Order: sequence, then C-alpha cells, then structure tokens
Amino acid sequence: MTQATGKSQAQQRPIAILRDRLGGMADSMKQYVKNQNRVGKAILETLKATQATVPEIAAAHGLKTSDVMWQLMAMKRYGRIVEVEPKGDYYTYRLKEVT
Repeated sequence: MTQATGKSQAQQRPIAILRDRLGGMADSMKQYVKNQNRVGKAILETLKATQATVPEIAAAHGLKTSDVMWQLMAMKRYGRIVEVEPKGDYYTYRLKEVT
C-alpha cells in the first residue's frame, strides 16, 4: 500500500507511482502550474466576451504579457483560439467557433 492513496501499486496509475517515489510535486512546480491555470482562465474569460490582443488581455487582468503570449500560443497550437486580424503591432485573438 502507498501512503498517498492507500492503494496497492497494482491499482495505481503509473504517474501516481512515480509521484510517490519522488515524494510528490515540488512547491515551485505547483506554483508554476497554478499560475499557468490562472492565466489560461483569464484569457478564456476575456475571449468569451470579446476579441483582444495580448497587451489588452494582460492589462485587463494585471498579467505579464509574456505569460499571456505563452498561453495564447499553446491555445492556438491546440486549436482553441484563432488569430483574427492585425491591430497595430499585435494580432487580435478570439475563441475558435465549435461546430
């Protein structure tokens, strides 16, 4: 039985076994993931309401533009958002329409 879940190793998923062996996730990694999730939620909140550029999204939520850009590129890569049109030096982004 493992301490974290009370299950035998045969019942656990491989990732849970690895976490047990390594002693869990480092606090710095937990904070990083928490921040990335917060940035992603802020972007989705903004893009549900309107189209926006990276600086507009960052300013609306008090985020760093580099964090917003990183998340937007991931969302674009996985087909969640699309570039609409240039607005000054930046593209505007919107949520991809689900059909």
